[in-house]
This record gives sequence, structure tokens and C-alpha cells, in this order.
Amino acid sequence: MSDVSLYLFGAPRVEQSSANVPISRRKALALLAYLAASERTHSRDNLAALLWPEWDTTSARTALRRVLVTANKALGVGVLLAEQKRLGLAPEAGLWVDVVRFRAVLAQSRSHHHTHLHTCNDCLGWLSEAADLYTGDFLAGFGLDDSPDFDDWTTFEAESLRRDAAEVLEKLTEIHATGRDFSTAIAVARRWLSLDPLHEAAHRMLMRLYAWAGDQAAALRQYRECLELLQRELGVPPQSETTELFEQVKVGQVVVQGLPIAPLVPTPAQVNMPQTVESFVRLPHLTDFMGRRVQLATLGALLPDPSQRLITVLGMGGMGKTSLAVVAAGRATDRFPDGVAFVPLAPLSQPSAIVSAIADVLGYTFPPDSRPPLQQLTGYLSSRRLLLVLDNFEHLLDGAEIVAALLEGAPDVTCLVTSREPLQLRAETIFALEGMEISDEEGLRLFAQSARRVRSDYTPQPEEKAAIEEICRLVDGMPLGIVLAAAWIGLLSPQEIVIEIRQGLSVL
Repeated sequence: MSDVSLYLFGAPRVEQSSANVPISRRKALALLAYLAASERTHSRDNLAALLWPEWDTTSARTALRRVLVTANKALGVGVLLAEQKRLGLAPEAGLWVDVVRFRAVLAQSRSHHHTHLHTCNDCLGWLSEAADLYTGDFLAGFGLDDSPDFDDWTTFEAESLRRDAAEVLEKLTEIHATGRDFSTAIAVARRWLSLDPLHEAAHRMLMRLYAWAGDQAAALRQYRECLELLQRELGVPPQSETTELFEQVKVGQVVVQGLPIAPLVPTPAQVNMPQTVESFVRLPHLTDFMGRRVQLATLGALLPDPSQRLITVLGMGGMGKTSLAVVAAGRATDRFPDGVAFVPLAPLSQPSAIVSAIADVLGYTFPPDSRPPLQQLTGYLSSRRLLLVLDNFEHLLDGAEIVAALLEGAPDVTCLVTSREPLQLRAETIFALEGMEISDEEGLRLFAQSARRVRSDYTPQPEEKAAIEEICRLVDGMPLGIVLAAAWIGLLSPQEIVIEIRQGLSVL
């Protein structure tokens, strides 16, 4: 069955040997899409309730069996894995799914270790393939009038995949721009902008690309387009960074001797943190960082202390170590004149890769000399006052001596580490993180915010408040536990989620 393909980007369709396979029942196609995109098996009862929510259990299961007959006739026996109580797609059938392939090649790029992204041919190939696969929004124009939960799931998946596509196109734009292939970079950047026309970073990149390509008029038009969109849609002016770039374009300062004045890779003078968490830091209504006010204040007080140059935020998975570290680092940027650099260590498999990972984030290229890379990097950092956020260190503990060497050779560098295990270094200060000291109101708010990711119209009802408070207690105030519990709101009520959690946390 390796010649069967399921396309879920854009209008969904099935092909076999490059010929269209008609699916007579709309819900048969919906079932295939749900099983393929989720990449796991599901209970027959849950699938029946998802696709026929207003029917009784017996009638819904009967309808599900009819849909299975339709799918098997269209694809042939063997594609669907039909067990007594569960349904899925048979891995051995070799069904090719564009969304699954998109996620796979993006994951390869994210986990690949390289000195610089713009010189990595492997990542260029993966990212280019991902961009080609994204031909439109997930299940564009496809829905089920009588299944609101399926439509909510479709919306959630579409938004998630659109964010992934934006990441792909942004990286491809930078790769082509660094290689001075401005025409290709402009084409890719326009695709990136089309995913979110209000995204100012994409507008700024296009302005730079046009200026670097020598088309000042186009760069100025791009600014005016951005200005008009923001005023019309949001009633706000552009960000100061966008306006400053506009002024540079007007006087021709974006290009100096044919080269961009702004580097395309981060430098220590910049703040480099995860975009989603950085945006979280800046939201005025979340400045209290719900449930972590005391810990945030304590950690924030430690960071500028020159005697506390190695701080390890220690806690089990799901406690919110990364979020706490990034928020604290984001508030300490004014104390580190050479910047804050976030270094994700989860993709690394060997401690020896830590040095290159740090250099990659800083935009530092090792010169061709005989000194070991660690010695070169330490020399580069020796005169800089910098905060390094080393995230997810627990699987690289044999590399703790690398951190010790950096701290010894760079006396003004501070390391903020997140880990499930201590580094066991003499200079280490342990900042233990346990369950959130979360009030009922904060738990309710976090649950509601998370639930709206799967049900955009969700508002907790008065009769649900007690159940949500119980959910927060059952997961010991663990932020990830609350978020994962809220993800079930598309299928279960808060009261039903409580029942599931009491039977075991595996439901999360």
C-alpha cells in the first residue's frame, strides 16, 4: 500500500498511484484525517462521540462501522488498523501523509547540530521540503456541521501547523539572505508574511531584503503596507524597531559597501530567547507570573549577584523550569550589557556538543587555529558580561566541567541552568522548584487560558469551578499538568476530567 497518499494541507484528498481516490462519505475522510494527523490509535467510543456527538452510543458506533466499510473499499484492506476497541492506521501499510512528513523533516532540522544554520545543506534540504509540503492551511475549507469538537480540533491543528510553517519560512529566508540570493529570499519571505500579514518581523525582513537587493522604493512600499495594515486592523502604529528601520532605508543606511549592517545571526549584544516566552514576559497583565511570584522575585535577586554565577533551577519535568528561567532572564537584560543568550540543550546527544551549541547561538565562528574549541570560546567570552541560559542540562551532566571552565575563564559570565539533576559543581547554587503556589483563582485562569487553545469560546461556568480547583490539586499545582488536563476540554467536561485523573495520571 506504499502508493497510497493522504494530503491534508489544503483541501483534503486521497491518491493511489497518483490517481484521485473518491471517498463517498465525508466522515470517512474526516476519520482518516483525524487518525493520520494524531499519529496514534483511538478508542472506537471516542471516535464515535467525536464524529456523531448528538447520537446515542449504539447508533454512533453503527455509523462508525459504516464509515470504516467506506474507507476500506476506497483504500483497500490493510490501511486501517481495526481492533475490537481501538482504531488507527496500520504502520506497515505505508500510507504516506503530507502532515506527518512535514512534522518529521521539521523535527530533523530542529534536532540537527551544525555550526551555522545558513551553511548546513542538510537543514536547507529538510526546510525546503517542509516548505514545499505546506501547500495550504490544514484541512482548508473542510468541516463537519454536526461535529463542533472535530471542527475545534481542526482549528487547533491548523494554527499549530501554521506556526510551524512560519518557522520554516523564516529560517529559509535567513538562509537565502545570508547566501545573498535575495530574489529567492524575498519570495520565501512573502510566503512567510502571507501566513500572518500583521507580523512585523516579516515586514522588517522584507524591508531589509529589498534594501539589500538595491530596491529602496520596494522597501519603502513595504513599510507603508505594514503601516496601513496595522492602522486598519489594530489601530496601532508600527513598533519602534520597524520605524527605525524605515528611517535607515530612507537615508540608505541599511547597506554599507554592499553588505548588511545588521548580522543575520544573533550576537552577544542581543537578547536571544524563545519567541513565545519572550512575548509572555512582555504581556502587562501577566507580569505577576501566576503562581510563581515569590520564586521569580528570589531568582531575579540572585542573577545580578556576582557571587552567584552558576544557578541551577532544579525540578522534575513539567514544573515550569524553562518558563521561570526565561522570564527571570528577560527581566535581567539591563544587568548584562553584552546580552542574554538562550541555549536549548535538549536536541544534543553528546556533552561535547555543548561548546558548539553555545557558539552557534552567539554567532561565534571558531577561527582556524590549534586551540581547542572550548579554549577559543572561553577567550571570546572572557571580556563580556553575559547571561547564558542553558536549558535542559540533565542528560549532559558529564559536560558540567565545560560550564566550570567557562565560568573560570570568563569571570563576568553568569550561567542560569535548568535541569532535573544538579551539575554537582562547587560554584553551583541550587534553586529547587516544586509545585506552584497557586491560588484557586490563578488555577482557574491557567486552566481557562489553556482550554481556549482547543475551544476558543470556552469560559468556565460557575458549576465547573470546584472541579477545576480539584484538577489543580490533583496535579499538585504542576503547570504542565493543568495545561494537559485543560487540553481534554474538547471532549470532556471538567467534572469528567477529574474522574479520569483520579483513575490515573496517564490520561495526561
